[in-house]
Amino acid sequence: MIKRPILFTAPNAKLILDDVKIQTRRLTTSPLSRAQVGDMLYVREPWRTDELNDQVKPSDLHNTPIFYESDYIGKPGKPDGSGRLRPAMFLPRRLSRATLIITNVRTQFLHDITEADAKAEGVLPVTFTDYRPYTCAYRGLWDTLHPNNQWHTNPEIIALTFKVVRQNVDAIEEVAA
Repeated sequence: MIKRPILFTAPNAKLILDDVKIQTRRLTTSPLSRAQVGDMLYVREPWRTDELNDQVKPSDLHNTPIFYESDYIGKPGKPDGSGRLRPAMFLPRRLSRATLIITNVRTQFLHDITEADAKAEGVLPVTFTDYRPYTCAYRGLWDTLHPNNQWHTNPEIIALTFKVVRQNVDAIEEVAA
């Protein structure tokens, strides 16, 4: 069992925490292409600290309030007293609040996604078609996230299904998937 980071946008982190998103797809060139059932992925998501600590390096933050951007989706403005937005890649492991335990790994081509898979990705169905509405929505999301490997190129991907644990990866005992 290996523990490694996985980056998510704030909207996708919210979908994970809301138990809507239970799958993710990554290019086979990603380090996650070596993931196996039982591996733990700690979620890195966009975040802020208070304004007083804006210039402090993440590794030097101790006992500082953390504001996760996904907690404020749909709310006006940013949290009172919060500082600049920091990218997910800079969230220290110890501040991750969600861990994904991999329950299934598949290597496939992107176009092999099923409607059930697209729904498990957390997308809302498009309303302009009855033909694979979740897959159509996922196609748009994929193209937004992967401008150099768009849907029409049908890249080989790794599809990871996971169970969400709302704990830091280092606080979790080894769990059978």
